[in-house]
Formats: sequence, structure tokens, C-alpha cells
Amino acid sequence: MDYYELLAVRRGATPEEIRTAYREWVQLIHPDRNRGNARAEELAKRINEAYAVLSDPMRRREYDRNNLRDAEVRAPHRNQRERDGGDDTGQIVVASDLGTVLTGFNFDEDCPCRSNVPIEVITGTIHGGFPPGFHDGDVDKAQCFLCETIFDCVVRVEPHHIFERRGNDLQMQIWVNEDDVTRNSAIPIQVLDRKARGPNMLDEPITKEIKVTLPPQIKDGQRVRIVGYGLPHLNNPAQRGDLLVNVNVQPARRVDFVIDQPT
Repeated sequence: MDYYELLAVRRGATPEEIRTAYREWVQLIHPDRNRGNARAEELAKRINEAYAVLSDPMRRREYDRNNLRDAEVRAPHRNQRERDGGDDTGQIVVASDLGTVLTGFNFDEDCPCRSNVPIEVITGTIHGGFPPGFHDGDVDKAQCFLCETIFDCVVRVEPHHIFERRGNDLQMQIWVNEDDVTRNSAIPIQVLDRKARGPNMLDEPITKEIKVTLPPQIKDGQRVRIVGYGLPHLNNPAQRGDLLVNVNVQPARRVDFVIDQPT
């Protein structure tokens, strides 16, 4: 059992974050709130064991070293089981959007076993994450820290109302007036914002406005490439694709007038 997953903290958690998570668990699994609950008593033992290790700097370093070494040893056997179809796993769909593709994100999901555990749990029991640049349909294997079932967590990226993904590039449409182009006016364009997002990721704003000057010779239906405003490369998040802007040029409005002669 992974102690970090058990306490529902990230691997790089600070001592204060680990302390806070432990205190929350102590309140949830306190014997006075779970009298006669054998599952809660067992979980309390595991929580205390995890905190005893992760709260001690020397024991935590040793645990991290052993975990890394064990993972390197186990990896070939696990991959072989996956190829042979020997792993019994469940599947969970994780919702996401283009903003999280840009930044990467961690998720908490509920395992079906949670409804059978008569204790209060304030976070999901399955923890995982996807790095910047992930694609719709990517899978992260994650384990429930209560029942220890392994799940295939499949990410689904919701369509965006402005941008359409093309590999690491993004594509969008803009409509501009012919006069704005000939006068070299600055055209406002929405782009994905790289700023950090809040905990309620799918409800956070993910765009900001920049202004670009289009080439004066651009024609209706042509496309402009804005370098570096696409999505990050999966294996190199510092490198981003481009934003492909399809330009729709609307004819300038002409006003016909006649000078009246005084009568």
C-alpha cells in the first residue's frame, strides 16, 4: 500500500500538508464516530503507520528510496500481465478540458467500495493524474486506497467552444472587417492561458486576450499561424504547438451618398 495514496497527499507534499491530511483522517476514523466498525479500526492502523513513516524525514527518505527501487523491479512483471490480459481492473472516466491539457492535473474519484464503508471520507478514494499535453483517451492506472482495486482511469477532454485540437496545435476561427485589415488595426484574439488554475478546474477561466496585427494582404479564408500558443508536447511540456487562426474577412461597409444642391 502506498502511504501517500493512503493519506491522500502528493509525493512532494510538505510536512504541513502531511500533518493536515493526518489530522483530517484522525477526525474521520476516530473510535467515537465508528464504534464496532472493524474496517475503520483497520484503516486507522494503516493511517497511523503511514503518518509515522512520512512525518519522520529519515524514514520518509528511506521509504521513498525503497518505493522507487521496488517500482523498478515490479514494472516488467506488471507490463507482462497487461500484455497477457491477466490484470482484473475496473474503469473510471475522468472529465477534463483543454485548460487541463495545458497545465496537467490530478484527480480524486470515488471507488464503488466507498458506499460499503460506513465511515466519512472527504476525498475520493482513487488518486491519479495526467501530465501537460495528455490526449483524449489516455489511461492512468490508479489504486483505491480502501479496497486496493486497480482502475484504468480514462481521461475524456470536453470539446471547447473556441478551439479545436489538431495534435499539439489549436485551430480557431475569427471574423474581421476588411477596413481593420487594411488599416493594420490590432485584432483581439482569445488564447489559452497558462496561469495556474483553481481546485474546481472545469469551472475556471482558461483564456486570455492578446492583440495581433494581421498582414495587410491577407485574404478571406486564409490562415495565420501564431507560434507557441498551442498545447504542450507530452514529453517536453516546455515546448508548445501553434495556434492556427482561420481568418474570415468581411467586406467593408460602403455608404453611398449624394450631395444635395441647395434649392
